[in-house]
Amino acid sequence: MPTLPTTQHIPKQEWEKRKGRIVDLYLTHGVKLLGHDGVIETMAKEGFTATKSQYELQFRQWGLHKYMRRHELDRAIQERKQRRQRGDPTPITFAGKAIPNSRIDRAERLLVRQKGQHNETALLDDDNVAQENTSPQIPTVEPYNSATINTVNHAEAQGIDQVVQPSDLANDVIGMSFHDTFGASAYMDNAGTTDLATFDFSVQKSYDLTLEPSSLPGDGQLFVESIDSQFLSGNAMNIDESLFSLPPYLDAPFDPGAGVELTSCTLPNSFAGLHWHRETRSKGHQITLPSGMIVAKIMEEIYSKNRSRNAVSQPNLNLACQFSTDINTRPCSNTFTPAPRHLFATHIFIGEEHYQFTKLPNDVACEARLNTRLITSVVNGFSGLQGIPAAGILTYLNRHQDTQLLMMEFLCSNSNPVARSLAENIFQAALQADNVVILNYLLDHSHFVDANETVCFYEGQRYTPLEMATEHHSIRAVSALIKRGVDINKSFSGSRFNALTLLIRFGDRRLTLDESFLGIVDALLEAGAMIWVDQIRDALYYKDPRLAIRLIEKCASQTPQELISDTGLVGVIVEHLEEERATNMVKLIMQKWQERDADRNYRNFLLDIP
Repeated sequence: MPTLPTTQHIPKQEWEKRKGRIVDLYLTHGVKLLGHDGVIETMAKEGFTATKSQYELQFRQWGLHKYMRRHELDRAIQERKQRRQRGDPTPITFAGKAIPNSRIDRAERLLVRQKGQHNETALLDDDNVAQENTSPQIPTVEPYNSATINTVNHAEAQGIDQVVQPSDLANDVIGMSFHDTFGASAYMDNAGTTDLATFDFSVQKSYDLTLEPSSLPGDGQLFVESIDSQFLSGNAMNIDESLFSLPPYLDAPFDPGAGVELTSCTLPNSFAGLHWHRETRSKGHQITLPSGMIVAKIMEEIYSKNRSRNAVSQPNLNLACQFSTDINTRPCSNTFTPAPRHLFATHIFIGEEHYQFTKLPNDVACEARLNTRLITSVVNGFSGLQGIPAAGILTYLNRHQDTQLLMMEFLCSNSNPVARSLAENIFQAALQADNVVILNYLLDHSHFVDANETVCFYEGQRYTPLEMATEHHSIRAVSALIKRGVDINKSFSGSRFNALTLLIRFGDRRLTLDESFLGIVDALLEAGAMIWVDQIRDALYYKDPRLAIRLIEKCASQTPQELISDTGLVGVIVEHLEEERATNMVKLIMQKWQERDADRNYRNFLLDIP
């Protein structure tokens, strides 16, 4: 019986030896992979035989593709700007071909429109902060139509612009170190037991969130939508909208005489088309949002009982000034303009009816509204904050030890989607703020986050935790993740993309003057980050040449064929480095490659030397 032919294994060295010719055919001359005189047939005539699947696999490993991706368009736009500033008319090239300016113009207009959606914020003056309403009577408005309530996509909500600099946040964000003092470490033992009861109201009926065990997400899996938006509806919503964005029917006191009551919630096994099961009743009933689980606990444990010595009552003005100080690097003023008015408003919004704000003493009612609305926002991906950095919100909440304790208790003793959303969002904020205390705490004690598998969202893109920390230059967080053995080259942006690429490609050209920036580069290189020629080209445009020198030295020692196979690299090195340094770099590349078998690429490299 005849046997099926087996695919012949091709050594990596043989692929690298033929790479220059393959790239020349496929990209430079635009030859198709299959067909008459295609790449496969042409290379076979030259004595190199490989199957279509082998070529495709090798192309993925090389990062070879004919069409530009998002990050490559970004790089082309920045490169063109720099060349125009220098008066350099040289066109931008990709895969050996010049990119038409019209194509770069279209890409730039598209990116500007996308970024404009993220950056729109509303700065309000002190007149926008409502004064405390001492009357327990809740004004009424026309009943709202629940069918008009929109939702927010979870992946997009986490992409809201949350630019966080290390100076925006001290290293005590949600300071979890306090558990040693308060004896809260016992909560760690409850992680695998029955969930802590969190939804109990003494006046009205409680509404529990019942979960089927098989419905909980697996490791690394994220919810498609925010927690409360899933409850309200299954429709999508623009990124600038949120639970607190105050559409017309919300920008007024809530009428308790109309609404929807949630009698029970069961999360279905399938996440496709996820909707919360609910029952609509007649007037006189209310909505209970899933995030109310933790908010109700805060109201019950902190504000409905005698307050601790750490929760000092304060007038509205002082509270707003403190909040403004925590969310801004600028000195606080009495206007506290960055604070959105709905965070302080006395209006009762949808989902807040059962919090019973009007039954609280006047000296704590304003603080209770602010804190519970902030917690609701954190659960829902920091939505509705109109551009306030997530790290600033956590800085403010960190000042209240009672709130800290309850949040940690909730995270460590619950297995529901609300706890998961809270953990994931705080984890991402800790990465942005370079807070290794909360970062290590969550990684050690929460099963909702993982150093290597959790997906982070920023400006509409997906990142690994290491990429997120690198993007925000969080050097302590980068070191902590590397110590935990994360995959240093993992990325959701392509095969030739990693945290080092993200750091270099989209960084300010003056960052090499900062030792902490170079410290992150050294940490990534020492951990085994892959280096590609595109990274070196980008690094050569930085003000300080130390970054480019580091990359060239490392790449020459590891994969000198990367440097040899790139035509024109020598000219770029000579153009941007001083003569002595450029000479040393070229000699180093030649020396490392001479230790291997020379080929046509090496001879071409020598011809490029001025």
